[in-house]
Amino acid sequence: MPRPVPVPAPEVSPTPLACRFALFASLLLAALLALRQVDSLDVGFHLRAGNHMLDGQGWPRTDPFTFTLREHDYVDTSWGYQVLIAAVERANGPAGLVLLHAALVVATFALLARTARLGPADPTLLAALLLLGTLACEMRFAVRPELLSYLMLAGVIHLLQRHAEGERAPLPLLPLAFLLWANCHSLFVLGWAALGCFLVGSFLRSFELDRRLALWSLASLVAPLVNPYGLRGVIFPFTLLSRFDASNPFQQEIGEFVSPFDFQALDAQPFHPALAVWSFRVFVALGTLALIGLLRKKRFAEALLVLVFAWPSVRMLRNTPILVVAALPALSAGLVWPARIARFRTVLPVLVAVFAVLLALRVKSNAYTIDDRREHRTGLGWNESVLPVEAAEFVARAQLEGPMLNHLNFGGWLMWALDRPVFIDGRLEVVGEEFFLEYRRALDSQEALQTCVERWGIRWMIFPYATFPRLLGRMSADSRWTLVHADPVGVVFVRAAPGVAPPTDPALASVLAPEPVRLEGLPGLDAGPPRPTRFQRWIEGFHSPQRFPSREHTSLSSTSTAARPTRPPHASPPPSARATAATSSSTTTSAQPCSAPSAGRMPRTATASCSRRSPPTRSRASAWPRSNRERARWTVNPAYRDRVDASVSGRPCSLHRGAAEIVKSYLSLHGTASSGSGGEWTPRRSP
Repeated sequence: MPRPVPVPAPEVSPTPLACRFALFASLLLAALLALRQVDSLDVGFHLRAGNHMLDGQGWPRTDPFTFTLREHDYVDTSWGYQVLIAAVERANGPAGLVLLHAALVVATFALLARTARLGPADPTLLAALLLLGTLACEMRFAVRPELLSYLMLAGVIHLLQRHAEGERAPLPLLPLAFLLWANCHSLFVLGWAALGCFLVGSFLRSFELDRRLALWSLASLVAPLVNPYGLRGVIFPFTLLSRFDASNPFQQEIGEFVSPFDFQALDAQPFHPALAVWSFRVFVALGTLALIGLLRKKRFAEALLVLVFAWPSVRMLRNTPILVVAALPALSAGLVWPARIARFRTVLPVLVAVFAVLLALRVKSNAYTIDDRREHRTGLGWNESVLPVEAAEFVARAQLEGPMLNHLNFGGWLMWALDRPVFIDGRLEVVGEEFFLEYRRALDSQEALQTCVERWGIRWMIFPYATFPRLLGRMSADSRWTLVHADPVGVVFVRAAPGVAPPTDPALASVLAPEPVRLEGLPGLDAGPPRPTRFQRWIEGFHSPQRFPSREHTSLSSTSTAARPTRPPHASPPPSARATAATSSSTTTSAQPCSAPSAGRMPRTATASCSRRSPPTRSRASAWPRSNRERARWTVNPAYRDRVDASVSGRPCSLHRGAAEIVKSYLSLHGTASSGSGGEWTPRRSP
């Protein structure tokens, strides 16, 4: 049996101290990026399924977690992961979940660095690539089973790389790894792709079949059959390939299915994590350059890894970590320093370390995510600005009974927090395209909604009003529904029953009729506190906890905040009893700022709510923005220091653009606001 021919490699020198520190700083940054509050919209159904199995109810065959899809087949390929996190949550709560997944992230990147050192990796380039890969993947650092898949993929590639380099490699571990992997997540098929790359690469190098690797690869193909669903569990991942089709409804509606190279779609979502997306684009460009070096060195296996794993990664934003995990060691082997700048190679680790440490400080203070207007927050608890925690607690207190109509993003959390079946949730493989389209029609049309309500006997409804302002308007104008709860994340409506008063949240009155805002308490106005400069706010991000959009935007006068409930300033206006804002026929500029996009599923159609109509007549000195991204920056970024004319208290005053929009957002939040001189200004709203 021929042994693999080792790839010729230069003598690997010990890693310099600066490079070691840069690698450590990059891993520290990865850990901090992963230590974020639990905000995955999928965490609820994973915990619910895990509890289902821990309670001795076995592996589900049809869907037991929705009342609308009970007859749909359910192949739960993530059951092992779900049992694990359910046990961790029972023992340590959300903190245990955060720490577990942060450990998975750190272990993955540490293993990638170790794999890269098996070949001719330049330690200075490796440090930079590790930092670049961390930034490119951080969008997916959430409580999701895919983090376990990334670690498993890194482990499989490490074993294969050791074998390719002629070092001792325990290949019998491969079938065991695939057995575990196939019972934890459907991405085990990525490991098969890695096996194929190394088998083909070995053959191209020596024109002989590596029989030992082929034998254990064959065993790895058979091992995943040992799962609760047998052959169905192995075939299931291939059924998900339809999501790559542009005509697929999920592809058209869900934001994480957008390509990272779809500049037009990402520009329409002005608050996407630009640094992460551009880091991935740079990584892909470097991968293209590394292919040349890999082919020259006849490292065909690594070249195939880059080519094969690039396809799913460039097609969908959610798949960007796949290429990073599979190809980072390959890039470190294929890239070399150009002769003209080789003398600067000793400076790169220092720059990487400094950048990683500074960025880690901003991550710790939440300034990094706030810069992109994202809702990720560093911490060990539940992220209540994303998950419908308050709404679920109200439903439990009010003991709302009967079938619910919930938004897809809320389904997972509700099925776990309320321990009852929901209408729909984020398991798209269970939902299917047909039912998903029916659900979307119900949200888009009051007639379709009524048909859905009558068909399923819906008694109450919960949805995020920031994403569906028109639905809020229709529900508020419909006498058959009563608003009973509102919080910064969602609203709850109850279907009216003759002679029965719905249980209303006692805090609802203060939300619908808050005390007026006194404008003189806002920064940037005549009597307000001085407005910190952009540089001052940037410096604060390194040492002080940050809030959205920034501390001075929420520093209203004490007389106006005493009776008002706490509410994130970036949230959309709270729903009123009739929600006239959502159904107004006015065609003027919307006064509310765009909501920050969610980390998880983000409907692509939500971009329409961030667009603005033609601005009113303005002076020549105030140049209005021309694109969605520029409009959004105009709304929230104080760096745009042009001055605009605004009418407050019946007199013109010149405001900083950021302060002007904050005034408008507060006026939208509270309907009308009283000024110090008794005047009123009611903002005009678009439909």
